[in-house]
Formats: sequence, C-alpha cells, structure tokens
Amino acid sequence: MPPHRVLPMVLLLTATGACLTVPAEAEEPSLTITEPRQGDALKGVVTIAVRVNTAEAIDHVTVLADGEVLGADALPPYRVEWDTRRAADGPYVLTARARNRASGTALSSRCSVTVDNTPPSVAWSSPAEGSAIGGVVALEAQAGDIIGIAAVRFLVNGEAVGEATTAPYVVSWDSTTLPNVRCSLVARAFDRAKNMASSHPVIVKLSNPSRPPVVEPLAPLTLKELQPVSLAIRAKDPDGARDPLRYTALRLPEWLHLDEKTGELHGIPGPQECSKKSPRKDYDVVFSICDPEPLCTKSPWAVTVTDHNSPPQIDSPGDQTVDEAEPLTARFVTSDPEDDPLICKVSGLPPWTKFDSATCTISGSPGPKIATLAEPKTVYDRVRVEVCDPEPLCATAKITITVNDTQNRAPVFDPIKPQTVDEGRSLKLAVRAVDADEDAVYLSAKPLPDGAAFEDRSDRTGLLTWSPRFDQSGHYTISLKATDGALITTETLEVTVREMSVSISGYIQDYSTGLPLRDATVTLSAFGTTLQHAKTDAKGYYLLKGVSPGTYQVTPTYELKRETTLGAAVKLRAVSFNPTGAKVTVKDRDETDVDFAGTPPE
Repeated sequence: MPPHRVLPMVLLLTATGACLTVPAEAEEPSLTITEPRQGDALKGVVTIAVRVNTAEAIDHVTVLADGEVLGADALPPYRVEWDTRRAADGPYVLTARARNRASGTALSSRCSVTVDNTPPSVAWSSPAEGSAIGGVVALEAQAGDIIGIAAVRFLVNGEAVGEATTAPYVVSWDSTTLPNVRCSLVARAFDRAKNMASSHPVIVKLSNPSRPPVVEPLAPLTLKELQPVSLAIRAKDPDGARDPLRYTALRLPEWLHLDEKTGELHGIPGPQECSKKSPRKDYDVVFSICDPEPLCTKSPWAVTVTDHNSPPQIDSPGDQTVDEAEPLTARFVTSDPEDDPLICKVSGLPPWTKFDSATCTISGSPGPKIATLAEPKTVYDRVRVEVCDPEPLCATAKITITVNDTQNRAPVFDPIKPQTVDEGRSLKLAVRAVDADEDAVYLSAKPLPDGAAFEDRSDRTGLLTWSPRFDQSGHYTISLKATDGALITTETLEVTVREMSVSISGYIQDYSTGLPLRDATVTLSAFGTTLQHAKTDAKGYYLLKGVSPGTYQVTPTYELKRETTLGAAVKLRAVSFNPTGAKVTVKDRDETDVDFAGTPPE
C-alpha cells in the first residue's frame, strides 16, 4: 500500500447551501453535508445527513460539531442524530469525516449553523387594554430573539388578521368586519428556528358606526309561463350583527313568494300571465333589506314572463270493470291552461263500444258472449285516449276495460225423438247441445243398456251406439246430460227394442233307432261368430228364437256318456249327424225348420 498522503482540498458552497468538499485528486472521497444547510437555525433533535461520492469502500462517516464528535454511521445513507437541547444556544460549525480503506480520511467543508431552543420574547404594544377602537386599527407588538425574529402574527379572537416580518412589527386591521363586541388581541412571535411565543391577550371594545346591509343585486330574470323559479337574495350586515335581516319587496308578482327571514324566492308563473295579444309581462320589483336598527338597503330587480303554450291535461276515469250486458260509461275530463280548443282521439277500443270525441267519452254494453266460463274475464288493455291542442301539444291516458262473465246460461239440447230398434239391429243416435255463451259443453248419458256406448266428441255433440241382443227387447230410458261446468241440462231419451218373432226350429232323432235325441246342442252362428245355443227337449225338438233376417249356420252336436259302477260319467265319442250342419237364410218372420239325424258311434 502506498504511504498515506494528505491531499489539498478545495471548499465550495453549493447553490443550494450544502457544504461540499472537492478533493484535489480523485483518490479521496468527496463529502457533502446535505442537511442542515448553511446558516440554518436548529432546535430539538435534528438529523445531519452526509452524502459521499466515491467508488471505493467507506468504513464509516463521522459528524462533528465544533470538533466534538456527534456520532458516526457505517452504512449509507449516512445519518447522525443531534439533540440540540443538550447544547448551549449559539453558533456551531459542523464537519463530516469519511475514512476509506484505500486512501485514508477526507473532511467536509465547514457548515455553520445556530442552535436556538429558546422561544423569542414578545409583548403587546397597541392598542392598550380596555380601549375602544373602530375603523382601521394599527396592531403593534415588540419581539426579540438571539437569532432574530422571523415573523410576528396578529390574532383577533383567535383568528389571524395579519403578519409582520420586520420591526417595527405593525399590521393594519379593519375592525368593521366584526360586530361591536369585545375582542381579544394577541401577538404571536416566531424565530428562525420556528420557536414560538405569544403575548398576553389584550381585551378591547369595538365601537364602529352602524351601516346598512350590503346586498348583491339580482340579475334580471326572463322566464316562461309555468317555468319554476327558485333563488335567494344574497345580503349581509357589514356590522356583523347577529340579529337576522328582514326581506320585503314592492311590486312582487302574486305567483312569487319571498321568505322574509331568509330572502329565498320561489314560484311558478301561471298559464294566464300572458295571452296571445300580450305575449310578455314585465315586473319592476324593489327589494328592501333591513337590519334590526333598522338600516335598510333597496335593490331593484326586473322580471319578465313570456307566453308559453302548455300541453292540455287529461283526467283519466281509471280502469273500468263491467259485467256482461251491463252499461259502461267512461268519461275523460280534459282541460287546457290556455283554454285552447281540444280534439279527442281514441285507439284500442273494444268492438262493442263507441267513442264520443266531443265529450271524450267511451260508452257501450258488452254482450253475453264477451266472457266465458273458460275465460271468465275478458281484458282490453290497449285503450288509449289522446287529447291535443291546435299546436299540437298532446296528453294521453290509458285505461284497461275488464268484462266479467255474469250472464252464464245453461246449454240446451237439440230436440231428441224416441228411438225404436229391432233386436240384432244397430242404433246410432247423434245428439247436440247449444250454449248461448259459447262455453265448452260436456255431454254424458246414463244409465246405458248392456252393450250400449256414448261418446262425447268435445264439440258439443255426442254419439249413442247400441246393437241390442236378441234377449234385450223392451223399453229403455236413458238420461242425457249437458253441462258447461256450472249449469246442467238433462234430456230423457226413450229407446224401444222390438223382439224379433223369426225363429229356427227342428227335430233331431237317433238314426239307428228312430227315437228322438234328447239334450243335443244346436248352435246358431254367422260369419264364424256364435250367436246363440239351444238344447233339444225330451221329444228331440229345439228352438232358436229372435233371429233377424240374414244367413246363418245351424250346427248340432251331441256326445255320448255312460256311467261307471262308481257313478262317474265317462265321455264317449260324439254322435255323427246327417247333415253335419245346415246353411239357413231367414227372409221373413215365418219359422224355419231344420231337422237332423244322428248316428251313434259303433
């Protein structure tokens, strides 16, 4: 390592007041005390900040005051705290010293400061305690400090009214800004270290002549009819009187209201202020604003109202509800602020109503079919009435008309005649019910004979179908019912089934013995469908009754049985018949005979 060299230093004072050392050669670090600044007055605990400009490592920075070490900092940014309260008031020279490992030690320039922890002295001079003052008053105080006074601030009732920075410390104060009351005067002195001291308060009495209120004139106002206006007169009492001002007006329009306590104005010029012949009306208003003494100030104000066409007005009768077949009248009351002629129009009317444009009235009576049980309320919600003046300006109103179903009538059957049908024949009867309200109708029939059916076709018609058997001759009463869900109508249907007198009979004998064959079964069928059976009696005769005209198949059957000694019947082979069956055509009501002969098995 080269021997330590003490380098010459050039001391500079920067433009910002910082104390700066410039090394003669670049090997030594450059130090600057950035805080406090040259000539600063210090009090309390202050921070001394040092900036080091070097590329080499710094061990630490030490700060000194008049050569006495205040402290050191090993890490940037370099800061040292100094409690000036432990030092005597007076001037001090601050220096900083930095040591690096390569080139030794560098000193900063001298930074001169003053320590002042003692407040300044201050005393009130004028006006004197208890004096009566008025107008513009000179407030004066005396102050001193070891490092000089920065400013003396004058306060009236705690509010600053001025500040003096050089002796003699005097400010001018306009006492007329306050009411004539007692005031507290205080002087507050500040030194360069921002120490502060206040004088003892001095009490004086204000005595200023009374002055009338000061009023801010209202700008001329032009507005249209029905245009609202709201504003306030701005006024104050220069004497600061705490009593409220009183506001009055001359030639104030009737539609305009003035609040005598607050000076607030509000109102709306009516639609009749102007007319077609006189479309403008002027008002020259004079306000008078007085204090309690009273001292008053007058303030003129010009108001102009111009004609304004307002839209007509329409008063709706509200939503309407009416029962079927009942009358409806709904009148819309119309008016126009300028009494202009009006024209009424309507849209969305129910078809059963009419509209009188001269009186703006809807009238009519809903028929019985307007509402139904399925839809018990019919609603017309697009009724719109519009009234217009000639300009045209228009007003509209909407209402809803509801029709209630209160005229429900029972359904009625078309006339139904008694019905007659032969056994074995088909009966088809269509019935129809009519509902005057066009409600849905439900049809039914009870009691139904065996084999009969009734179909409700859901269109207010029904169909009764029945093919009575050959054993169903007789008289039948069927009750037909029609209902709309609320009301019921019944109708009686008389049906007579005539017995068919045509029968098929015959004789069956045992071919081998010539004796009658008892308990043989004879079956009547048509197209593969069995219609009835008959047994032969002891004489071998059978009878098939109630046969309607047509073609049939007659077939006999017989099975031999014998009893065992135990009494049980044992089935043997069937008897063979000749013929085995017969095709028979019935054309009239005469009885038809078909005989058979049976041959038992061997």
